[in-house]
Amino acid sequence: MNRQFEQQNALRSHEMDMIDFVVRFGRLIGLQKSVCEIYGLLLASSRPLSMEDISQRLSMSMGSASQGLKILRGLNGVSVVYLPAQRKDHYQAELDFRSIVTKFLEEEIRPFLTVAEERFSRIEEVAKVLDSSEKKLIEDRIKVFRKLNRRAKQIVPAISKILSL
Repeated sequence: MNRQFEQQNALRSHEMDMIDFVVRFGRLIGLQKSVCEIYGLLLASSRPLSMEDISQRLSMSMGSASQGLKILRGLNGVSVVYLPAQRKDHYQAELDFRSIVTKFLEEEIRPFLTVAEERFSRIEEVAKVLDSSEKKLIEDRIKVFRKLNRRAKQIVPAISKILSL
């Protein structure tokens, strides 16, 4: 019976490929691996899955599955599906990937970039009391990060615009 359970829950080739694709793409925009694995599995699934199904199929703790589903719900990446005679919630992937990525960029990345500027200023304040060589090092590195931050702030709206086409 245990072997039959393992065979039923083993990931099939197309599921592994879908999960791999979503994990790789999600990593590019900063999504957690476990969130991407859940979304990839749901995309590849022909039926809605419960949190327990997801946890077992991905060999993931229930806590990770719960947290990942919470994040995906917040990004409108999954919806809860009603199944008659089932007490557990079941989930299916939403297919508007552009909307999911755009929401992530706007709600996660843009605020991070805004807060980064405040952190740079605090670091510069602290660096004022360091000896001159350390101070110069910190100032040079902050300059590089500020430039990167400015470019990222320009890229995020561009990506959002491209995705809305």
